[in-house]
Amino acid sequence: MDYLERVRRAYLLAMALQHVDQINLNMHQYLQGIRRRRRRQRRRLWQQPWVSRRKQFGLYGQLLVELRQEDQSSFRNFMRMTVEMYDEILQRIQHLVSKQYTWFRFNCSVLYIQREPLEPGLNQAATLRHLAAGSTYADMKFSWRVPGPTTRLRTPHQQEFNSRSLEAGTESSGFLECYSS
Repeated sequence: MDYLERVRRAYLLAMALQHVDQINLNMHQYLQGIRRRRRRQRRRLWQQPWVSRRKQFGLYGQLLVELRQEDQSSFRNFMRMTVEMYDEILQRIQHLVSKQYTWFRFNCSVLYIQREPLEPGLNQAATLRHLAAGSTYADMKFSWRVPGPTTRLRTPHQQEFNSRSLEAGTESSGFLECYSS
C-alpha cells in the first residue's frame, strides 16, 4: 500500500506541474499577443502637422513677437509683466529648461531625423500665461501649438524653476512692483 500511495502522489504532483506549465504557457501567449498588437498600433506620425507649424502660426512665434516690437503695453496686459521682467526671468532659468536636439531612427533604416526641442521662451510664455489667465491645458495645446502631453508635463517643472529664480532675486528685480500695478 505504501508503494501505491507514492505512485498516486507522484501522479498528482505530475498533474499539478502540468497544470502550472499550461497556465504559464497561456500567460506567455497572452502577453505575446499584447506585444504584437502594440507593435501594430505604433504611431504613424511623430508630430502632428499642425504642431509643426508652430513658428508660423503659434502665439509665441507671431503674437508675442509683434507685441514685443509694436505694443509693449499690450504685451504687459497679455503676459501680466513687462518685457524687461519677462526677459530677466527667462535669462535666469534658460540654462535650467533648455533641451538638446533629439536624433531618432526612422523606420529601422539608416535614416536619422533630428527633432527640434521647444524654445525656453515658449515654455516660459506658456507657463506664465497659464498662471496669469488660468488657461486650461487644452487651450494651451492649441493656442501655443504644443502637444498636450508636453504641456501637462512641462508646466509644473517650469513653475518650479520660475519660483526658484524669483525667490533668488525678488528684491533686486522689481517683480512685486510689476504685479502690484
